[in-house]
Amino acid sequence: MGVFAAPDPSEMLHQEGTLFTPGANPEPLENPRVRQGFLEESNVEPIHEISRMIEVQRAYELGQSFLDAEDQRIRNVMISLTR
Repeated sequence: MGVFAAPDPSEMLHQEGTLFTPGANPEPLENPRVRQGFLEESNVEPIHEISRMIEVQRAYELGQSFLDAEDQRIRNVMISLTR
């Protein structure tokens, strides 16, 4: 088993999640070095991602509160109909 690289990283196609396929056949790397305890370079912007997670969480909570209010409204209608 070897270490391979995409010939042109800009041609990689996103499949799902963190799965990508190279646009062309990957090329084997000569003398690759994989070092334990080192971090790879990342294209993630942590501040942006944390802000996005907070935004998604707030939207979820808002949707949940709407569902709770609608559920309570339906329960109140059913209770008033049974009286």
